[in-house]
Formats: sequence, C-alpha cells, structure tokens
Amino acid sequence: MDQQLSLGGESLLKLARQSPLPQFVYSAARVEQKLQQLHQVLKGTGLPYRIYYAMKANRFAPLLTFMRTTGLVGIDVCSPNEISHALGCGFESGDLSFTAASLSERDLTQILAYDDLAINCDSLSMIRRIGELAPGRRIGLRINPAMGIGYGNNQLLQYSGVKTTKFGIYQEQLREVKTIRCPPSLRGTIWRCSISVAMPPP
Repeated sequence: MDQQLSLGGESLLKLARQSPLPQFVYSAARVEQKLQQLHQVLKGTGLPYRIYYAMKANRFAPLLTFMRTTGLVGIDVCSPNEISHALGCGFESGDLSFTAASLSERDLTQILAYDDLAINCDSLSMIRRIGELAPGRRIGLRINPAMGIGYGNNQLLQYSGVKTTKFGIYQEQLREVKTIRCPPSLRGTIWRCSISVAMPPP
C-alpha cells in the first residue's frame, strides 16, 4: 500500500482508527509461513524432530488457537496453569512439552497426571522425585551445553553459557544420571538443550 504501514495486505492505520486503545496485530499467514520454513530446515537434517512454541513468549489465546489449527507446532509449557491454558486453546496434552525448575510437590503431582505429556527433567533431584511418584514414567533430560549463541555483541542478550545456572543438567552430571536407581527405573527418551534467545534473523 502506498505510503502506508501495512501487515499482510491490511492497512495498520485503518485498523488503528477502529479503536482508541492500543492494538497488537498479528499476521496468521506470516506465522504459518515461518513454521513451514522451520519444518523445511529441520526435515533437511534427516533427524526426527518436533517443534514446540514457548508459551511464555506470548500466551495470546487467539494466536495459540491458530497455531493449533495449523498442526505444525506443539506448545512448551512451564507450569500447570500454562498446561490448562494450552488445553483451552485446543491442544492435547500429547502436544505439550513441560520444562520448569524447582517444582513444588503439588505442581509435580499435577503434571504427572497427564500420561502423554513430555516432561523434561532439568536436575538430578527432579529425576529422583519423578521416579518415586511415577515409576517407569518416560522422561526427557534438559541438557545445559554450557555455551550461548547470540549476535550483535549485546551483553544483555548473552545470558547463557557463562556462569553455572540451575537450568539443565551439565555434561559432568550425566554419569550420575546413569547411576540413579528409582524403583523401577525411569525411561529417558528426549534430549533438550537450551541456549540464549538472541538468534540472528535468517
């Protein structure tokens, strides 16, 4: 559109005039396009994969509901409330991946009620606790690679990989993971790595 800011072919000025309140505008087509592009890249690796969108980045219900209709992405959640929100947006518990640190006994019991929820353990103590509460439960391991990835030399965005944190299991702890014996043993199937969010645009 000539001399007008637009998104997805729609005039943002026109949309702004429809309400005196601030507006957040999303392009559903753009969201789906980016998900398709990400799938194409990951398929090219020849490795099995699943894509999960971190709800904590944006929990806007219409956006999450649209993502569900595409069938291209699951949701990464970090609390029982986020699980409920994702389910309310149309996702099934099997579409969710749970990752959180320092869970209370109540929260841990709540998430274990979903048998097909992918649970990522980020500490040795969490592995032991799940083994006691849900013997034989399939789990994932949140691995801390002790490195960060970013761009622009922005120190505010380079928060991972420098100091030891509570987020994830380090390489030197993997031997201890193997020695944990919870009756009966847990079954580990997922490996999850977390890095800095400051990724350069494609």
